[in-house]
Amino acid sequence: MAGAFSGLYISSQSLRNFQRALETSGHNIANVDTPGYSRQRVGLAAMDPIAYYDRGWQTRGQGAFVANVTRARDLFLEAASQRQTANMGRFQSTVKGLVGIDQVYGEPTDRGITAALDQFFNAWSAMGSNPNDPGMRTQVREAGQTLADRVRGSWHEFERQRLEVTSQVGSTIRQINDLASQIDSFNKAIRAAVVTQGSPNDVLDKRDAAIRELSQLVDVSTFPQQDGTLTVIAGGFSLVDAAGTRPFPTTFDAAAGTVTDGLATYQVRGGQLLGQFSTLVNLEGQQSRLDTLANNLRTQVNAIHLTGTAVSGLTNLRFFNDVTNPPQTGATDFDLDQVIKDDLENIVIGVSGERGDSGLAQALSDLRDTSVPGLGNATFGRYHAGTVDSIASSLKYFRAAQETEEAVLRQTENRIQAVSGVSIDEEMADMLRFQRSYQAAARALTIFDETTAEIIGMLRR
Repeated sequence: MAGAFSGLYISSQSLRNFQRALETSGHNIANVDTPGYSRQRVGLAAMDPIAYYDRGWQTRGQGAFVANVTRARDLFLEAASQRQTANMGRFQSTVKGLVGIDQVYGEPTDRGITAALDQFFNAWSAMGSNPNDPGMRTQVREAGQTLADRVRGSWHEFERQRLEVTSQVGSTIRQINDLASQIDSFNKAIRAAVVTQGSPNDVLDKRDAAIRELSQLVDVSTFPQQDGTLTVIAGGFSLVDAAGTRPFPTTFDAAAGTVTDGLATYQVRGGQLLGQFSTLVNLEGQQSRLDTLANNLRTQVNAIHLTGTAVSGLTNLRFFNDVTNPPQTGATDFDLDQVIKDDLENIVIGVSGERGDSGLAQALSDLRDTSVPGLGNATFGRYHAGTVDSIASSLKYFRAAQETEEAVLRQTENRIQAVSGVSIDEEMADMLRFQRSYQAAARALTIFDETTAEIIGMLRR
């Protein structure tokens, strides 16, 4: 804009520019404690000069204008944060599952299976030393019942946890789909703003927050598009794209760590979902080991017990319940045989059935130190101790991994905050600078206004 009024235009435009800058600083200060908020900056640019002829062609500046309002972001740090958040989600979920398993075993305490095994074999040893003591039979039956209850009870507690974690997987997938819908709605709002040359910074922050929350649940990759939208890949599955959202697959293979939509299989590589898959695998593994322990206790104890004669004269009596034909039923129904529950006299301690014959009781006690082929040639105690040691080792590893990832993520978040966070001191300094600039522009506008009024007055004379 050339002519006598160009100074008025430049000054008034400057007032608007500095007012916008002040408003943006105020917006930053208002959101200093808003999670996920990114500091915004007004970008000023010089307007194109105009050419005019005055004893040759000259150019005259036209002041400045607000070119953009940008967010302070570091895309590299954001990508690193997404990866680390996915790892954290996985480790936290895995540790939670391992803690649950460890608490069920309760080792080393007197309420664990190890203590029950010791009490069981100790009871047979005491019976062998005191075959005529009626209290010894009660002790054997109670020790056997305690062992069976703990093995069976642990198996059913793992089953309860397995069903709970399976439900959590479904809940996690629903959360993934809910966040996908949010991201898609943010995509649409951002696309509409970009088309009109807008700067939807606050909506971009909300979308980033949703993606950060999504990365806690599953590993996420994002790909920016020219229209401002993001394509989101979750667990290798295209979750959000230009066309909208696709439901995350609900069919999964925990052992393989995959999900499938019926057409393709996708590998989940992080997040709570992968941790939940690991927990399911761990729980099923513990159930399998308890099945093995229960079946071998049945086989080894009953093999000896069947060879003797009860004081009642009955033979072929089992101590633990079992089936006539394989397969054995594992730990799910592991218990004393009903004949032992019905009558203490059906506990077999010798071959002859005489009350003083306790040879089989000693043989049953010796099972404590017997290597069992079905347990990988380990004793009962060593087999179960190996199970517990494995859980303790895994728990130690994942806790250390979680602590390491927490430290790395904290460092990354601090770096992100240094780039994107709001500093009250900086904003106050900027506001003071913009205020002084506004005052200078206002003074310039006043001078130009007075000068223009004088020129108009001179023309009226």
